[in-house]
Amino acid sequence: MKKIIRGIWHDFIITGKPVPKGSPLPAWPPIGAGNSPYMSLGQKLELGNAIAPERFNYWQTIYQEYYKEPIPPPYSPPTLHIEL
Repeated sequence: MKKIIRGIWHDFIITGKPVPKGSPLPAWPPIGAGNSPYMSLGQKLELGNAIAPERFNYWQTIYQEYYKEPIPPPYSPPTLHIEL
């Protein structure tokens, strides 16, 4: 298993794809809108599509409703101190 995981990391670093074409491992497509594949690393390698989609949708709704862009603090020009 260590060898497989090391190979996945190596391929990802070199090619940007964790599982290159022609590999005996399951294809691992990139994430996208509505698609969040993951690799389950158990006795057998299996590709899954979404981890807890209900939880994801719940938090996505909260995020969309309440998230606001950060507002930078107001700028105050530095004051010149000449008391010394």
